[in-house]
Amino acid sequence: MKKTILTFILFKLIVMQVGIGQVYERHERKIGKVLTKEFESVEFDIEKVQFGDSLVQNQDLEVFKINGKESVLGYFLVDNATACRVGGCPVYSRDTQSGNYELFSYFVLYDSNLNLKQVKILEYGPEYGYEITSKRWLRQFAGSKDCHIDYGEDVDAITGATISARSLIDNVNDACEILHKIILKAELGSKPGYAFP
Repeated sequence: MKKTILTFILFKLIVMQVGIGQVYERHERKIGKVLTKEFESVEFDIEKVQFGDSLVQNQDLEVFKINGKESVLGYFLVDNATACRVGGCPVYSRDTQSGNYELFSYFVLYDSNLNLKQVKILEYGPEYGYEITSKRWLRQFAGSKDCHIDYGEDVDAITGATISARSLIDNVNDACEILHKIILKAELGSKPGYAFP
């Protein structure tokens, strides 16, 4: 118990020095609990991953590396996705940003090999689609090894939460691809003579 508390305090002190964005800042306590539980017997710190605008257009996406004493333990990201506003909304498309939608926040944890370990909804305020907050439904993401999760095939469809579920899945897939590019850039970019496109 004392080690868990010490780990969380260490985590909090390091996070205060990192330069954190709004999504992370609003949910720091929840994220800290998840990470402390996941890495309860290991000392770790987090480092915000900086990436250029050429990799991502999403201003809310924040990516972090979880460092152990001698190696990278994993990565996590936080972001917002869209859900239906009261009164309904038009058919979902990936480019949806009109006034008919509300945002919800989520967290995705990856191991050091970029296998998806966990998806968690950090905050869900919209009236519709709250079924995606179910731990049972979210467990379906665990173990995914690629960035192509399909709604209705890899993850069960949910009546009444189609837009929220599709938005979450699209965002998780997009963020996964960005994470892979960031890690590839970091690994290859450090090699002499390599220029990342």
